[in-house]
Amino acid sequence: MGLSRIDSKHGLSNIAPERGSFATGAIAGFLGMVLAGGAMADEFHYRDVLVGTRAAAMGGAYTAVSDDPSGLYYNPAGIIHADQLNLSGSVNAWHSTHTTYKDVFGEGRDWVRESGTLIPNFFGITQPMGPGVFGFSFVVTDAIQEDQDQVFSDVGTNLDRFIINLNDTQWVYKLGPSYAIRLNDDWSIGASFYFHFRDQEEVVNQIVVLDEGTGPGDPDADLEWRYRQNQNDEWGVKPVIGIMWEPEGRLSLGASLRHTHVLSASNFLGFSCIGSSQSDLDLCPEGAVDYRIFRDSETRDHPWELRLGAAWFHSPRWMISADVSYHSSFRDSARGGRDVEEVWNFAIGTEYYLSNTWALRGGIFSNRANTPANVVEHDHVNLYGISASIARFTRNSSLDLGLGYAHGSGQGRVLPGGDPQDVTAENLTIFMSSSYTF
Repeated sequence: MGLSRIDSKHGLSNIAPERGSFATGAIAGFLGMVLAGGAMADEFHYRDVLVGTRAAAMGGAYTAVSDDPSGLYYNPAGIIHADQLNLSGSVNAWHSTHTTYKDVFGEGRDWVRESGTLIPNFFGITQPMGPGVFGFSFVVTDAIQEDQDQVFSDVGTNLDRFIINLNDTQWVYKLGPSYAIRLNDDWSIGASFYFHFRDQEEVVNQIVVLDEGTGPGDPDADLEWRYRQNQNDEWGVKPVIGIMWEPEGRLSLGASLRHTHVLSASNFLGFSCIGSSQSDLDLCPEGAVDYRIFRDSETRDHPWELRLGAAWFHSPRWMISADVSYHSSFRDSARGGRDVEEVWNFAIGTEYYLSNTWALRGGIFSNRANTPANVVEHDHVNLYGISASIARFTRNSSLDLGLGYAHGSGQGRVLPGGDPQDVTAENLTIFMSSSYTF
């Protein structure tokens, strides 16, 4: 017997409590949470990982610059300025997140999820070829290694403890070729053709202790046990088209358009449980062990993204740039569906050369949520961040060390049907890279 179609982020249609006790309601809520299809990490934001080193240090304000291998991702038209073989290895980046849902089980009893992982953030190479410049790049646009290990005691009447262990891993990769040509002295165009791959696995193990009896190990203890494994893989393509206009020596204007087309997907949900005498739920009756599986090949939708940028090269030592990016709204039909809001983000960056061998970079940026502000069915947290780096140059190479930090607050809801919680979130990325010109 297969699982029914998932109706929302928080539950299954075939789970219905038969009586209104607090214990039953709480268990039903926990069931809905653990059976949920699993939110993609992070499906509510688009700029959790800034790509490249020079670009990341400038907050991602790079659409009108893009004159090194990281431009293959931001705006491939800009790599027309790469008139030598250029190899950029960006990098190794430590990326961590911390999300706190306030007072989920009473004052001071927060729900906390953390992630920390080392990302091979970017690798790119450019080479003059024919009338233009050829490039190839590998990009990690999202990565998470999320853990939650918490025990909540005295949750409510007849509910002694709630124990949750969660591990969520996700990687989103892009790799592919690029090419750019110059149309005339002022205009250039370019395109990147990325192959898109996403791999996600989430494992949740939770125990609801209704009556602990004399303590752990008591055979008369009454509890609910739930285990869920959720795996999602998708394959597709993501073409990027870019254009660059340089009306005069100091000013550069750029634009790029991109969209991910998912060609195939494989989704798996496995669920095991043991029921309790106090729950009266249709799924997993008292003492029974139940196991269900759910498979499909439903594909996710993705937004169209338009980036517009301007850069002002004030002098050979100082440059300032700015970007705005637009992500379109759409109806995501996968996993029960939700309305994804349109999102505008901004980035402002600068670069200053202290000397021929040292440079400082900095930026500010936004990472706004694509969820409605007045609906707490999904988290709504707008993030705003800063970034900076220092770079050391030699005749044919450079070494960069930098960081980015974003913070935001908003509202969300952990337990289905429960009250919304205040949510705070923060992301930290520390990166180091080197590049070579031959």
